[in-house]
Amino acid sequence: MRSFEIEQSTEATLTAHAGLALVGRALAQRTSLAQRLASIPLHHGVAHADCVRSYIGLLATGKSDFIAIENVSGDCFFTEALGLGQVPPESTLRQRFDEQAKRFLPIIDDVSIEFLQRSAVPITPMTIKSGNRRSGFTTHAFVPLDIDVFPMDNSRTKKEGVAWTYKKHDGYAPIAAYLGAEGWCLAAELRQGNQHSQFEFVHFLERVIPRARAVTDKGLLARLDSAHDALENRAWLLDYRVDFIMKWNPRQKHAVAWLAIAEGLSDRFVAPWTTPRPGKRVRVFSEWID
Repeated sequence: MRSFEIEQSTEATLTAHAGLALVGRALAQRTSLAQRLASIPLHHGVAHADCVRSYIGLLATGKSDFIAIENVSGDCFFTEALGLGQVPPESTLRQRFDEQAKRFLPIIDDVSIEFLQRSAVPITPMTIKSGNRRSGFTTHAFVPLDIDVFPMDNSRTKKEGVAWTYKKHDGYAPIAAYLGAEGWCLAAELRQGNQHSQFEFVHFLERVIPRARAVTDKGLLARLDSAHDALENRAWLLDYRVDFIMKWNPRQKHAVAWLAIAEGLSDRFVAPWTTPRPGKRVRVFSEWID
């Protein structure tokens, strides 16, 4: 891996993507990406590592289409910054990912966690108080693990998997997991636009939770949207000793019943009603439900 020295110069050769030097160094020094990809048999052609690192370079510059590799095929800085032996043509890149995706994916998963470990990144927890005024409050430190689906707008395209999303546009509905106050991305899965958030969600947890525990020994606090308010998720998280805050999905529960509970509580033990604006009253309380 080449080292770059930053200095003033009068030369006219400029690049808009100098940050690729850091990307290449991170891949070479903080991961075993090249070594692990070399374990996958290859009889001829561009090395697996060159294909994967080239595509990472494209992603780092905000491009995801395979055709974009043709724009950097003659870029010496792109090649040297990423430590490439050869920049693959579009056809090779597309074919290699189609053929080797199932073998590449677990390696990419592992080295992304390896990068966080070798870099000793900060993973900042959050502090939460539990209890009530009667029994007292206890302070706990948790590392937040935020998991959610975010629809992508791919209207007027015919890409595979594009479908009508809950945001009422055609696109994809990927799911991602972010750890700590810093928001380190542990996993991201591209999903069809019409796939329900809960479908195969437990499988996503099975992928993410071990990865989170590989980089922090503190307690985890999964924070989930109402789309994941399901008994299956609660049972799985409890079995694996993961605390969670899950936005409530009321479904058939009538708001009048909850209002009656709130009205019947004593100000001695829970926070009193507040009035953030005229015509709106708020009371926060806890309710244990079997």
